[in-house]
Amino acid sequence: MIRPFSNPKIHTGGVDISTWSELTTAQQRDTLSKEWYLYYLFRSPKTDKLVRQPNVKAGVNRYKTKRERLSFLRVLHLKFKG
Repeated sequence: MIRPFSNPKIHTGGVDISTWSELTTAQQRDTLSKEWYLYYLFRSPKTDKLVRQPNVKAGVNRYKTKRERLSFLRVLHLKFKG
């Protein structure tokens, strides 16, 4: 059976978060100024293809540090993953 949705994924401003410590302070600030969000795909009943759903921000971008944003998004990720 084909799954009706994809696993949710965390978008961290276009930067691989595992390389955070290698970024300069300016690059880290730039990344924190970009939008962070959770995204996923849901299967359309009409076309049977996965369609990207609207980004789920839920106020994550009001947090100012990487640690705060990641912990918030991880909680959301677990809720969406079910």
